[in-house]
Amino acid sequence: MRSAKFFLPSLGVTVAASLAAAPLKADLPELVSPLNPPAAMIGVPYDVPLMLYSNQPPCRVRFITVDMFGNAFDAPPAGIIVEQFPAASGNWRVTGTPVSLNAPGIYNLCLWIRDASNPSPNMNISVDTFAYWDLELREPIVCPAPRITAVEGSPYNVSATSSFTITGGGIAPYVFSAPAGLPPGMSLTSNGAITGTPAPGSSANSPYIIDVAFHDSSPELFGLTVYNVEIEVLPPILSATTSLAPAEEGVAYPATQLQITGGTGPYTFGNTSGLPMGMNIDSDGMLSGTPSCAAVENGPSYTVSFDVTDSTSPPVTVPCTITLDVLGPSLAIDTATLADAYEGEPYSVLLAASGMSAAITWNVEGLPAGLNAGRIGGMWQIIGTPAVGSAGGYAVTLTLEESDGFSSHELSVPLPLNVVEPANATGLRVLTSYLPDAREGEAYTRQTIRASGGSGQYAFTISGLAPGMTDGPGTSGTHWIGGTPEAAGQYVVIIAVEDSIMGDRTSKALALVVSPAAAETGDVAVIHDGANVDLVGGAGCAMGQSRATYVWLLGLAVLAGVFALRRRSVFGT
Repeated sequence: MRSAKFFLPSLGVTVAASLAAAPLKADLPELVSPLNPPAAMIGVPYDVPLMLYSNQPPCRVRFITVDMFGNAFDAPPAGIIVEQFPAASGNWRVTGTPVSLNAPGIYNLCLWIRDASNPSPNMNISVDTFAYWDLELREPIVCPAPRITAVEGSPYNVSATSSFTITGGGIAPYVFSAPAGLPPGMSLTSNGAITGTPAPGSSANSPYIIDVAFHDSSPELFGLTVYNVEIEVLPPILSATTSLAPAEEGVAYPATQLQITGGTGPYTFGNTSGLPMGMNIDSDGMLSGTPSCAAVENGPSYTVSFDVTDSTSPPVTVPCTITLDVLGPSLAIDTATLADAYEGEPYSVLLAASGMSAAITWNVEGLPAGLNAGRIGGMWQIIGTPAVGSAGGYAVTLTLEESDGFSSHELSVPLPLNVVEPANATGLRVLTSYLPDAREGEAYTRQTIRASGGSGQYAFTISGLAPGMTDGPGTSGTHWIGGTPEAAGQYVVIIAVEDSIMGDRTSKALALVVSPAAAETGDVAVIHDGANVDLVGGAGCAMGQSRATYVWLLGLAVLAGVFALRRRSVFGT
């Protein structure tokens, strides 16, 4: 739709009309494009060339505020003009930079256009045409330069949130261009997120100053360059406390402030793990407390982990570790054997322990009838009188528990206890009184189990052997224990024997120690059973036959003496 004003000289009148078609197009100037002008933005240079049609150029163009119908229009935004460029070329453009005095919004504009036909040679009339624009003027895009603070070695902006706050008349989303000069290890995403992990050593060149350009998503692609964006890279957050004075079990530890370097103070400590029970690190990094009674047994060296959060915006959290040693003796049961008890006779054995730093309690299981464990006069002991008929071997377990206000722990040891019949009693008894030590994973030399008294026809039952060990009947009324132990430890073996003819029964408890598997060093090891001596191992066994015979005889003599002493101590002979 075009509007035109016709001047008729013969009549001396002016006629205004709207032309739906273009029957006189050969004589009418016309704005071909743009019919809908692009938007403008305050503070942003605006330049729109006008494509004009005219049969008789050149044309003249200007903004007017009242058209031929008397309709009022807006003046163009201040800073916007229509001009011929270059001068006198007949090429027109709307140009300029809208100033901040303008109010954003829609400006209803009217362009007046006249060409050189004045009056028209074909119609003897002068013609003015008009074009109508709705020009949108938008607020300027505003984006202050952010100040970024990152920490060397710590991820920054993991969620990739835009680092820029944009307001004004732009249309989101905004598209950013990658700038030069970012810290090593960091980048700028297309949505404006400065992210990444500053590389080692990057704090030495801090701060980094960059210029960041972006544009909006409007057809005009309004953009902005944000100058002097500062990125500060702080030194890495590290624990400056590299060593700690040892703590002592059961003794209050002097309050010690943990020192941190890097990042931005003050620091907050949290998520602590690995400390001995009874100690803690508060939110300010103060280490204090009293190691519990189990600290040495559970340590004694502790790797303590904790998180440190600094005051950088946004805050940075890093994990740190330190090592703390706890001194003190380990809890131990010192009672290694239990003396034989006798039916009907008073019995008393003190229970001994060491390495305590808190209250202790004893628990004893497997005692024969008539014996109990208790605390008498401040001393723990097994006390009582074995009941008549209680003779035999027993597997007794001593359990020692230590506890304080923070924790408790216990350890146990199995020990054999034998209750002997009265001295004047005769009858069935187990003669074997000692089992040599065994070693895990190595064949155990068979030990012959013997009994005496009664009819001489015996049935043996063996219990308490280490896993992997076996037993079986021997010759001449004997029994044997052998096999290959599969687990190291201390065991109580109960040897029970029954007279197959007379039905009498008795038993004896013996200790069996299985040592952990030996390291494969090729060293010479001696394995003995009291009657045989075998040399096992490396080249040290290579010797002459006469010398080897001498060593065997010497070994047998020494071992025979040792076992004789053991038997005297057991039977009191």
